[in-house]
Amino acid sequence: MPRGFEFTIQQGEIASFAADVVALKHAQAFHGADRAVALALADGGTELSSISPSVGDYRYLPSLGRIKAGHVLFVGVPHLSLFGYQRIREFSTSVLRILATEAPDTVHLAMTIHGPGYGLDEVEAALAQIAGCVEALLKGDLPPRLERICIVEISEGRVERLRAALEQKLDAVSYASRVPTRWAYRLHMPAQHDTFAHKLPHNAVVETAGKGSEAKPRAFVAMPFAKDMDDVFYYGIQGPLHSAGFLCERIDETAFVGDIVDQIKKRIETASVVI
Repeated sequence: MPRGFEFTIQQGEIASFAADVVALKHAQAFHGADRAVALALADGGTELSSISPSVGDYRYLPSLGRIKAGHVLFVGVPHLSLFGYQRIREFSTSVLRILATEAPDTVHLAMTIHGPGYGLDEVEAALAQIAGCVEALLKGDLPPRLERICIVEISEGRVERLRAALEQKLDAVSYASRVPTRWAYRLHMPAQHDTFAHKLPHNAVVETAGKGSEAKPRAFVAMPFAKDMDDVFYYGIQGPLHSAGFLCERIDETAFVGDIVDQIKKRIETASVVI
């Protein structure tokens, strides 16, 4: 069992990223990065129906050179409207558990970030994803040769924002140490397994992400997902809301199959603040 692994966030396209395995969700339809990879595999002759797992199931298959990574893991998850912070955390844990059995020789795993494209708070979603990896490390339920987990994000701006936000969280925990030569953290277990649990405070920000996210106050922001509005949202709205302790969410209508108005109503009903 590995004593730890390196965690990093890098800018790039997942299909062009070198890794042993790329792990993607299948939210009962293909969206964004998982759609691009699925279509690339289909161009190589793979039937889309064979890589469309139901909730709780998965498909692990060779990429056959259609993407840069050697293998692809699709994990079946609920529809995006139900794929919240807790599910994101469970997704990360499931990916590592599956690879421990299907691909124990995995050294380098790549994943995409989940949540921001369909309205979740980008920082909380990233923390939930990391928390799932930490949970797998604590349980020892991950590939024994794993050395690196890389979150690949196409938006350079999001990479910069997430790095800045995660530095504040990871610098504060005893089991994470900064890699001096590049943006990465070594997440490690101490020699005594049982002491690791004692080093995770009950109210710790990283370790409780996902599990306690739904109880946090949320602000729902009604505004376009337009590039010329990015500065207004990320620096004029999201930044101050984070400073005040709120999660910051908005909905992109292109991410939903169904009634977008119904989704907006649900978000408003459960939000503490509407902007």
